[in-house]
Amino acid sequence: CKLEPARDPGMYVEIINSLGQKMIQQSIIVTNNRIPISYLPIGIYELRLLSKDKLIGTEQFVKH
Repeated sequence: CKLEPARDPGMYVEIINSLGQKMIQQSIIVTNNRIPISYLPIGIYELRLLSKDKLIGTEQFVKH
């Protein structure tokens, strides 16, 4: 997944699987906006964008 540069140094992303398990939690850094998902099993995931523990937005994606 590729994200736009962070506007807030407290921003981070979580990826949650369909069972509600947190698979990834990663800070969003201006110079490195890629989240490695190649090791995730095939399935449906929710990406959550947070800033200082406040939910900014969510997006679902399917890993094939």
